Amino acid sequence: GGLTHLTANTLNNTGTGRIYGDQLALQTGTLNNSAQDGKAAVIAARDRLDIGTGTLNNSHHAQIYSVGDMHIGGQLDNNLTATGQARELNNHAATIEAGNNLNIQADRINNTNAGLVTQVVETEKSPHHDAVLSGRTTRYDWSQVDTSRHNKHGVHDAIMPDGSRSNNFYEYQYTRTVNETQVKQSDPGKILAGGHITLNSAQVTNHDSQIVAGGELNGEIGELHNIATQGERITTDKGRQTHWYAKKKRLKPRFRGTKTSQGKSRSGYHPAPVIETIDLKTLAWQDHTRPQNTDITITDRQTGQIHAAPTAVKPVSGINDQPLVLPPGQPFELSLPPETVKGQTVDPVIRVVTPNTRLPDNSLYTVQPGSDSHYLVETDPKFTQYKQWLGSDYMRQQLTHDPALVHKRLGDGFYEQRLVRDQITQLTGRRYLPGYNNDEAQFKALMDAGIAFGQQQQLTPGVALSPAQMALLTSDIIWLTNQTVTLPDGTTEVVTVPQVYARVRQGDLSRDGTLLAGNTVALNSQGDITNSGTISGRDVTQLTASNLTNSGFIRGGKVDLTAQQTLTNRGGQIQGDDRVTLKGRDITSASTLRGDEANRWLDRPAGIYVQNDKGTLSLSAINNVQLTASDIKNAGKDGRAEITAGHNLTLDTLSTNRTEQGNWGKDNYRHLTQQQDIGSQITGAGEVTLQAGQDLTATAA
Repeated sequence: GGLTHLTANTLNNTGTGRIYGDQLALQTGTLNNSAQDGKAAVIAARDRLDIGTGTLNNSHHAQIYSVGDMHIGGQLDNNLTATGQARELNNHAATIEAGNNLNIQADRINNTNAGLVTQVVETEKSPHHDAVLSGRTTRYDWSQVDTSRHNKHGVHDAIMPDGSRSNNFYEYQYTRTVNETQVKQSDPGKILAGGHITLNSAQVTNHDSQIVAGGELNGEIGELHNIATQGERITTDKGRQTHWYAKKKRLKPRFRGTKTSQGKSRSGYHPAPVIETIDLKTLAWQDHTRPQNTDITITDRQTGQIHAAPTAVKPVSGINDQPLVLPPGQPFELSLPPETVKGQTVDPVIRVVTPNTRLPDNSLYTVQPGSDSHYLVETDPKFTQYKQWLGSDYMRQQLTHDPALVHKRLGDGFYEQRLVRDQITQLTGRRYLPGYNNDEAQFKALMDAGIAFGQQQQLTPGVALSPAQMALLTSDIIWLTNQTVTLPDGTTEVVTVPQVYARVRQGDLSRDGTLLAGNTVALNSQGDITNSGTISGRDVTQLTASNLTNSGFIRGGKVDLTAQQTLTNRGGQIQGDDRVTLKGRDITSASTLRGDEANRWLDRPAGIYVQNDKGTLSLSAINNVQLTASDIKNAGKDGRAEITAGHNLTLDTLSTNRTEQGNWGKDNYRHLTQQQDIGSQITGAGEVTLQAGQDLTATAA
C-alpha cells in the first residue's frame, strides 16, 4: 500500500516477481520485467505508476499495469514523476496497460510479436465443370450449357446462356484447390490504455502487435512503422480439358468428299496457379482448427424487441438453430438484412469470437483448480486488497438459481473485465464499444442487455447463442457460455465465461492483427510513416509525415493525411465516414500486380472511400496526382469529391494477362491469351471535380 519507491542500476523482476503499490515509482538504468520457469512477472500500481529508466525490457507475458495513470520516461524528478526520454522501450509479447492515461517518452519504442508462426492450410477443394465456345473467352457452368442438340452427323452443338452456339467448343472438368497462409501461433505485444496514449519518440515500431487507446492516441514521433506480416492465397486448378468439334475425314478417292463425325480430344488441364497477397489475423492462441461456415448471410428475419414482454420469438427459418460453438480464437460473423438509420441504409452484422480460455501464466493471477472458490482464476489479493470488482455473478444471479446449471467462473471480476476488453478489441478494433469510456459501466450495461435478451428468449445460461438467436439481437450483449479449459495437470474443467456479441455495421473495423487505434488518432511524424497494418480512429484519424506510405488500412470518421513530400497508397485502403483529405507534394494511389510475363493478375486493389451523405473526399497535390487502377468513391448523397494537382493529374491503368494452352495434336490446339487494362474509377453521388494546373491525362478511366 501507499508509496513504493525503488532505485537500482539494474532491476530484474522475473518469474514469480511481483512489485505492487498504490503509487509506484521506479528509477533504474535498466528494467527487465520478464518470465522464468513458466511464470511471468508483474509490476502493478493501484493508482499511479512512474518509471524512469534508460532501457525497459518487458517480455514474454510479463505485465506492467496501472489502474490509473502511467508515465514512462528517462528519470524521476523530485516529485517522483517520470520525465525526460528513456533510450529504449521493448515490449516483446507482453502487456503495458493503464486504466486511465499512458504517457511514454523513449527514443525507440518497439512493440513486437514473439512467436508468429504460420502454416499453409487447405481452405477449399471443389469440383468445377465449365464450357467455352471456340474463339470466345467467357466460360459458363456446364449445367447452364445445352449440348443435347446434334446434327445428322451426330455432331453436338453447345448453346450458351447468352444464345451463342457452336459445335466447336471446350469442356473443362477440374478440381479447384485453395490454400491459404494462416496463423498457427501468435504472441503479440500490447500497449493499451482506457484513456489517452501519448507517444514521444524518435522511432516507433509496431510489428504484428497492438497499440490501442480508449481515448486519444497521439504523439510527436520521428518515424512510425506499423508492420503487418502478410500471407498468400494460392488457387490451383487441375483436371482435364476436352475439345469438341466436327471431325472431317477424307474418304477414299473412289467415294470422293469427306465424312463428318463427332470429334473429341482430351488432355490435362493445369493452368498456372493464382497467388494473391492476404492479410493475416494474428490474435491466435490455438493450434489451427477450421470450422465450416464462419460467416452467414440472412435475407429475411423477424426482429425481437428487447423491451417487449418476456415471450419467446419464433426462430428465424432457414438459419441454424443449434448453439454456435467455435474453436478458441475463431471469429464468426452473421450478416443481417439492410436497415435504415438516420436516413441512411446500413448493413448490420453480429460478430462473436470465443474468449481466450488459455489459463494465464502471469504472476498477477493464481489458478485454483479443485478449490471451493467460485472462480478458477483469482487476481492476487495482495494487489486487489480484496476489492470487489463487478463480475458475471451479477448476471447469473438474475438468470438462474438451478445449481445444476452453475459452473465455476473462469475468473474473478477483475479477470472477467479483462476478457471482455480483449473480445471487444478483437471484434471492433476498439478499446470500448460506442457510447462507453469506462470498463465497469460497459460490463454492467452489456450484462443488463444480455439479461433482458435471455429472459425474453427464455435462454439457458451457459449455452451459446445459435445463429438464429443471434439474428434477433438489436444491441450489443454479454451472454454467459460454458467453456472447457485445460488445467496445468492436463485434466479439464467446465467453466462459465462472459462472451460478447457485438452488433456492428458491415465494413466496420474488425482487426485483430497489427493495430494502432483510438477514439482519435493524431500522430505527427518528422520523418516517414509506413503502414501495412491498420490505423484507425473512431472519430478522427490525423497523420502528418515527411513521406507517408500506406499498403494496409487507414480509416476513421474523418481522415486527414498530410505528407510534406510524397503520399503513397500502394494497394491499400483509406476510408472515412464523413471526410477523407489527402495533401502532399505528390500523391500516388495504385493497385498492385502479381505474376510473371505470361500470367499477371490484380493482387491488392487500392481504394479511397467516403461513406456518409454530404461527405467530402479531397486529394490535393502541389505537384502531381497519379491514380493507377485505383478506386476513388464518395458513396453518400450530396457529397463532394475533388482531385486537384498543381502540375499533372494522371489516371492510368494496369495491364493483366492470362495464358492457357491446350494441345491435342497437329492443327488441334487452343492457345488463349487474355489481356485486360484496369483503369481508375472516380465516382460520386454528388459533385465530382478534377483539376490540373498543367496536363490531365486519363486512360481507360
